[in-house]
Amino acid sequence: MQSTHRRRRQQWKNYSVLSMVSCKRSTVLIIVTVTVSLLIAWQSTWFIQFFIRDVGKHSKKQKVYIVARNRNPTQVMLVMTDNRFSDPNHWIHLSSAINRAYAENHGYGFYACNTNEKNECHGHVPAACKLFCVRDALLMLPEVNTVVYLDSDAIVRNFSQSIDGFVRENAPSHGSSYDLVLPTDCSDYQFNTGLQIWQNSASARDLLDEWINRTVTNPRYRGHPFEQQAFKDFYNEENSTITDRLISIPYGPKTWHVGSCKHGDYIAPQFIAHITGRWPSWRERTMIDTIRSLCPDKYNFSIPQCEWLVNITSTKTP
Repeated sequence: MQSTHRRRRQQWKNYSVLSMVSCKRSTVLIIVTVTVSLLIAWQSTWFIQFFIRDVGKHSKKQKVYIVARNRNPTQVMLVMTDNRFSDPNHWIHLSSAINRAYAENHGYGFYACNTNEKNECHGHVPAACKLFCVRDALLMLPEVNTVVYLDSDAIVRNFSQSIDGFVRENAPSHGSSYDLVLPTDCSDYQFNTGLQIWQNSASARDLLDEWINRTVTNPRYRGHPFEQQAFKDFYNEENSTITDRLISIPYGPKTWHVGSCKHGDYIAPQFIAHITGRWPSWRERTMIDTIRSLCPDKYNFSIPQCEWLVNITSTKTP
């Protein structure tokens, strides 16, 4: 009897051990399967990762919305500045949506810099605040090598054109040896500073710091055209140190800023349109027309963001 009892106890022990081993194997298999699935999704070209990063030391309380494709860190950051991003009835709701969609489509970062939340902006004209926000973007992430600033009335109209491709095509002799790219401007302003492309280098950051210092310390630049006049004077002074560090890409129908300055109606260029205060009535209609041109319907596989862009314009009738 005792021998039979011992055999049964041993059989139960063996069964328990086998059950535990089987359970552990199943658990390991599940963990491995889930891990492999996540890695595949992480590596796939359609996977988009959204995450929040703190802005650099100049604005510790602010957050920046970063968009990155795959596991590659974002190397280009788009920056906009304003204090009306949350107003759904203002046209900036359209411009920020378009530019954010462009950033997402290319795997760029997007930084909506709220001027009301920046201590550096207090006591200065809003136009000067854009320079503080650009400095934030140049400092916030070490992997960012290009920062693109767009005024709140500027939009990207061609989602197939990349930033570096635009610079290469329109300034082939410069390559990547520049600190700043600006468009030419109408009348005697010389450069339009509502559109800026920066290389993230020590010399570029020094140039920006000098531009900021001149803009905020000289009373002359507290009135229109603000920082634009400060840059023009800086560029044209005798023995200027920035003439060789700037690329100037002319405005025009195939480039940016404006298609032509000679017409009463605003003519939008192919890449980036800047609908300035000279054409205020054309801002919203140009933005809506751009969305409808990019997204004839919600389901554009080359621009996945069309679904929510179309929803934004569904109630608009310019």
